[in-house]
Amino acid sequence: MKYQDYVIKNGKFVGRFDEMYQKISDPWKLIKKNKKNKNLNYQIIYNYCEQLNLPKKSKILEIGCGYPQISDELFKRGFKVYGTDI
Repeated sequence: MKYQDYVIKNGKFVGRFDEMYQKISDPWKLIKKNKKNKNLNYQIIYNYCEQLNLPKKSKILEIGCGYPQISDELFKRGFKVYGTDI
């Protein structure tokens, strides 16, 4: 199955996201994207969070996280992170 079959099939919303993420490791091709651009975009986000001078363990909500690379990296940097997606 293609990832699209877990989202919309025959013109109808299916929404089987949990199953999709279990069976397809990178459905949105986020991990394999151009690493140079990805790293630059993510670094901008990380730098912004650091410039806010947020204390470690601050709570951060990532809306539309998909595969949560940003949430994961912020968690590694000491933030308490929540991610949500459809």
